[in-house]
Amino acid sequence: MKNRLANFIGLFTLLIISNPYVFSQNPNEYAANNIYSQLAHFEWLPAIPGGKSGMFSSYDRSGGNIDWIGNLGNAGDGSKIIAHMDGPGCITRIWMTNACYSDGYDFQDDTILKIYLNGESDPVINVPLKIFFGNYAHFELPLAHKVKKAYFSYVPIPYTQSCEITLEEGSTTAIYYQINYRQFLTNQGMDDFSLTLNTSNASNLDDFIDIWNNPGSTPYKISDLTEISVDKNCPPGEEINLFNIEGPGVITMMDIDVEDRGMLRNTYLSIYWDNNVNPAVNIPIADFFGMRFENRKYKSVPIGITEDKLYCYFPMPFSVNARITIKNTNYGNLQMRSNLKYKKMSEIDDRFGRFHAFYHEELPTEQYRHYQLLTINGTGKLVGVMLNMDNTGGTGAMIEGDEIIYVNGESQPSWHGTGSEDFFNQAWGYNDVIYPFHGTPYFYYPNYTYLKFTCYRFMPSDFVIFDGSINALFEVGHNSEVVANYSSVVYYYLLGEGIVLDTNPPSPPTGVKVNKGIE
Repeated sequence: MKNRLANFIGLFTLLIISNPYVFSQNPNEYAANNIYSQLAHFEWLPAIPGGKSGMFSSYDRSGGNIDWIGNLGNAGDGSKIIAHMDGPGCITRIWMTNACYSDGYDFQDDTILKIYLNGESDPVINVPLKIFFGNYAHFELPLAHKVKKAYFSYVPIPYTQSCEITLEEGSTTAIYYQINYRQFLTNQGMDDFSLTLNTSNASNLDDFIDIWNNPGSTPYKISDLTEISVDKNCPPGEEINLFNIEGPGVITMMDIDVEDRGMLRNTYLSIYWDNNVNPAVNIPIADFFGMRFENRKYKSVPIGITEDKLYCYFPMPFSVNARITIKNTNYGNLQMRSNLKYKKMSEIDDRFGRFHAFYHEELPTEQYRHYQLLTINGTGKLVGVMLNMDNTGGTGAMIEGDEIIYVNGESQPSWHGTGSEDFFNQAWGYNDVIYPFHGTPYFYYPNYTYLKFTCYRFMPSDFVIFDGSINALFEVGHNSEVVANYSSVVYYYLLGEGIVLDTNPPSPPTGVKVNKGIE
């Protein structure tokens, strides 16, 4: 038992890495329970922590689609218990909406949120919901906000023993909610949430806010980077090396561009780590960057599209080498310009996963069969989803599907959502919005019968941890009653080798394809 506990705790703490600009020299600084430090250090995203993650939501437990009724029962004061987490742990995301159409989806004054820590009788948070999201203590913009009809908060709420959240609905109609949390294996060195932050936590939260406020700019505080620039021609039907870098190191930025971005739909990006013959990434470049339907400019923190480049800031550690290739399956020549920055290291700790991205498409989906985002055996964490939806002129009920995520062979999902747009921090349909970690780069909604969207959500703190397996699915409409065209990219980190279980893979590129372009 002691050995098992020691191994688990080892997953919390990274060994000392040689460069203080990339990883902390203090092993306690990257304890998985040091949530504020993690938020401030985007370069720590590849680390695979111990513990687990999960979500409470208001989804309809009866199997129906009335997703505002689910809760855990009533508290002593008559309010509804909407989440209970045994700790130590941390709330990483709160999302809510309601059905008050006539009031602009605002919460009423008598709708009260209470958060209790460690079994205490007095709540640490006791506030009207309409104030909580964006106008309460450090629950302020940009981390706590109302987006059109939805409310979200990414302000961390850590607890050393337990946490319970209750809701007095008051006169607000039909409240929907999602509460994401992480459970830690130790509370050593942890502080419980306080409305008054200490100097260190306040500084780290400010750094996280700076990352939110500057999408498209480097999210790192790293010096002494090596930069490589290439301008290469790739003939039709050929695959060429863009970069081949000796390790150990960490890629901190890569950008690309071509004269005709329409060619990127049929140009594949492949990334190989540490002499592995199997690529960790093998995806059409257009899909990787969120331009399945259109070359629309947008800026998120990890990836985006500007006038002069498509950029990626996902941190990508490697020990032996990193090889990045492109394959041109268009008719014409492809002239690729690309820049890459990386940090040379003396070693990479073996608890840092390798970056992966999994592409999947079902054109069309199969009725009553959930769409597959990612099904894999292994250990890692899911940190982002790019989802393309096209109902092909059918019904807008396509968006009523929930995300359903099983980890480690569990019989009941750790995550069960309340609608596809809710997963992307939106509500009551999709909106034409772009935010640092969620948004809709492509938005086509002329009427309810013809919908076409590209949506992203990246997860700096609310990622999905798996230690054995993950099966991440999306319903297409309620219970997948709708047939539509879906495709997706899932971004994740993986320790060692994983076995992707793809039940409906797209055909791999062979030979030369006609350039269909991008609308």
